[in-house]
Formats: sequence, structure tokens, C-alpha cells
Amino acid sequence: MCWLTVEDVVRFFLGSIAFFSPTASRSVSDLGVVRPASALAVSTGDDALSAVLPVLRAAFAEHASVAVLSAGGRLEGEMSPSTLCSLDAPVAAAAFAALSAGELASFVDSGRARQEAALRVVRSRLHRRNLHGMLDLLDGNDPLSPSSSSSSSSPFSSSSSSEDDDDEENNQAPPPYSTKQAGRNGLWSKGRRAAREPITCRRGSSLVAVMAQAVTHRVTQVWVVDDDDQLVGVVGFLDVLRALRRHLLAAAPAPN
Repeated sequence: MCWLTVEDVVRFFLGSIAFFSPTASRSVSDLGVVRPASALAVSTGDDALSAVLPVLRAAFAEHASVAVLSAGGRLEGEMSPSTLCSLDAPVAAAAFAALSAGELASFVDSGRARQEAALRVVRSRLHRRNLHGMLDLLDGNDPLSPSSSSSSSSPFSSSSSSEDDDDEENNQAPPPYSTKQAGRNGLWSKGRRAAREPITCRRGSSLVAVMAQAVTHRVTQVWVVDDDDQLVGVVGFLDVLRALRRHLLAAAPAPN
């Protein structure tokens, strides 16, 4: 009839946080709950197909998101596996085959008009790489372009092969990824929420503050950054629960 999630457990403990004093007031760094985030991060210039897919598998297993970093290691945004999975399979496959990690993140959280422009670039790149089978699959299933049987009724049109050669000149590639800009614009993304900045904390943030951030923003992890927004690590729900468990074990009375 119902089930409990890790978020439900953390939310329950947050409501009884006084019981975990003084552990809850200690910093996440002091408690040792900050894990390296390298396994959950990609750079904006990485190839989406070779770089993002392996990281997505790790993120999915941990119920986490993928951090998108600038070339200098600055946290620019994040990609949720659930959001990517909600894309139509042909669109997602084409985007992975043609875009960089930063372009893919921008595409996922961009508005409809920008997605149309990005898909024209995707088609152009697929055409130049002779991936015509993927082009056929994309044009037959892409919700932002017509299928071969309904082109007359759709407001969006696919690029023909002759037009594909000029797409890179006439249409710019997706801009560098920035959830800050996307969040301000309130961009449309297939009925999902607009892109938002990733939820972050510092090494000195208290455990209770990180718990409150995660629960309030309905995220499963909080990224740890330094003063220059360089990614330091990540604190997930399971890390929080392990810290609370250690507190309970330490506070338990010794057996007679």
C-alpha cells in the first residue's frame, strides 16, 4: 500500500534532531561524511556518449545526480538521471551521440525554441558522421519534429539532408551550460521544472543544515564546494544516516 524512502527516514530524523545533539551541530567535514564526487562528475567539454553514460550508471545506483563542471572544476550544474530518462528514447540517443556533456545538459533543461535549434545541430552532426540510421529513427519519433507520416500536421519540420550541411553555419550549438541562466529564464522543458542551480554547502556546514537543505529542495544529495564554487565532494542521504547511526551506537548504554 505504501513504502518508505530514504528521504522519509531523513525527514523523520530531522523532526527529532534535538535527540542527535551535539552530532547534528557538527560540520559535515568533522563528521567525515563528505565523499569524493569525482565518480559523479563530468566536464562540460566531455563527449556525452563516452563520458556521461558511465557516470549516469553510478549516479543511478546511488540515487544521485551528475555534477557538470567547467574546465576549471567549477560546479556549473547537474543532470538528474530521472530527467534524462524522461526524454523520448530516440531523442536521448541522438543527443548523446552528437553533443558534449555541457551541450547535453543545456539541451535537457532548455526551452522548446532552444531545443528545436539544438535538434537541428544534432541532425547536422549525425549527418556529417554518417549516422543515417539514427537520423531516420530521430525523425520518425522526435516529438519536436514530424514523423514521416504526419509532417503536414506538425508545426515543426525536420531538416533535409541538403539542409543538414548548412545547419552548423545557420544554427549555433547549444550554449555553454549554466543552470543559473536557465533558472532565471524559467525555461520550458517538456512539462518538467525549469533548470535550477544545484544545491550546495561548504565543508563547515552543519549536518542538520545539510539535512534541511536536502529535505527542503527534495534532492538526494548536497554538493560540497569551496569559496570559488570548486567541487569538493558530496553528502548524500545515506551518508547522513550513517552519521546518525554512529551517534545512536555511541549513545547506547553498555550491556550489563
